[in-house]
This record gives sequence, structure tokens and C-alpha cells, in this order.
Amino acid sequence: PFFSKLPAEIFWSLYRRFVVRDMPTGGIDVFGCNRLFRDQLLRMRESHSSLIAQIFWLGFRRKFVPYQRRERQHGVSAWTFGKKVTYLADSVFAFTDLPIRLLVRLGGGGAFVFGLVGLVAFVVKLCGLITVPGYAATMVAIAFFGAINLLGLGIVGSYAWRAYENTKDRPLSVILSTWSNR
Repeated sequence: PFFSKLPAEIFWSLYRRFVVRDMPTGGIDVFGCNRLFRDQLLRMRESHSSLIAQIFWLGFRRKFVPYQRRERQHGVSAWTFGKKVTYLADSVFAFTDLPIRLLVRLGGGGAFVFGLVGLVAFVVKLCGLITVPGYAATMVAIAFFGAINLLGLGIVGSYAWRAYENTKDRPLSVILSTWSNR
């Protein structure tokens, strides 16, 4: 149905944009793998992660087999909107520092914009166009320090992200194939 297909398309487009750029349209339903891949995948002992992102992160050669999805005959999908949101959040937080980069950009941009707004408010106050005492200074201070707070959270988050990356225990290298001289 449309109301189930639309959220799925939004989910996979966000997933493709922010987590795994090589993700095929419509996502992945099933995957097969060889023993070497399986062993490498099982070494990644992450909780609250994304199996699909781990598959792509490992970097083995992939082959997509297109097929036509058939309409569900019985029951409803257990893949609810809430589960999709949780899975997307787990994937974003496990495989990208996007939220931290957003904090830094919003905070830095906001501090710059509200610095300019403060300058304009100061000039407007000097011209006598703002008559309420303390209004301009209060509004500019709240907005400016809020933006500085976002920037600070982003910077601290960047350090926390780097520490978190080091605790994931992901392998530093992945063996894609081996040869033996027998």
C-alpha cells in the first residue's frame, strides 16, 4: 500500500544519503555470502549497529540480483515505522558522525548570523528604532549564546566520536582473499 511504501522509500533514501551511499534503491532484503565474508562479519561484535552497513563497510565484492517483490498475501509486516526509525538512528550513530557535524555547522553558522544580528540590533538601537529597554540585548544574547552552546556541543561531540570509534573493535584491515602455494 501507498502509506507503507512511501515511508519505506523515505527510509531507504535517507539511509542511502547518510549511511551507505552504495545502497540499492529499495534497500536489501536478503544477502548471501561465502565463508570468508561470514567469518569477517562475525568478528564485528557491535551492538546497536546496522547489519546492512556492516556488510557494505567490510568492502567485499557485491553482486546485486534484481527481482520483483510480490505483494504480501497474509499478515502485516513486522518492520514498523518505529523500528525503521530506530534502525536508521542506530545506523547513523554507528557509521557516521553526521549529527556532530550538524551541531558544529549549525552552531558556527548561528553564532556568525547572530553576531551580525547583534551588530544590526546595536545600530538600530542607536538610531532609536527599538524603544523597549534591554529587548535587543536580551534577544541577541539568548540567540548568540545558544548558537555558541551548539558549537561547543559539536566540538565536544567530535572528541567523543573519536573515542567511540576507537572502542568499536572493528578490524583495522579486512582480508578479502588468500592464496596458498601448495
